[in-house]
Amino acid sequence: MRILTLRKDNQAMRAHTAAQGLARPPERTGMCTTALVVKVGEHMICLSYSGRAHTGENLMALLAHREAEQAPPCVMSDALSRHEVEEGTGMRCHCLAHGRRQCSAIEEVFPSECRVVID
Repeated sequence: MRILTLRKDNQAMRAHTAAQGLARPPERTGMCTTALVVKVGEHMICLSYSGRAHTGENLMALLAHREAEQAPPCVMSDALSRHEVEEGTGMRCHCLAHGRRQCSAIEEVFPSECRVVID
């Protein structure tokens, strides 16, 4: 999800950085969207956040408000380290789509090995 105000900020930061002779801005310029699907009783709640914070940062902010007696949530994301949360705050599940895509790219070289992952 692209955020128009952040895109304008990025353009301004890049122009300022270039004027200083630097290759890239010292501040974050990436835009991340974190989506959460939560089931509470019979109700399904869908939340999404877009901005400069990474998934792990967004999730930790939400978990700070979670009632302590609730079981740890199941957290699904890719395996990037910036998406990690503190140990014990949730059960980690990593999406294998990125790994599968990499195996598809080299399937011609390692057909039998890659087929295990792709299938």
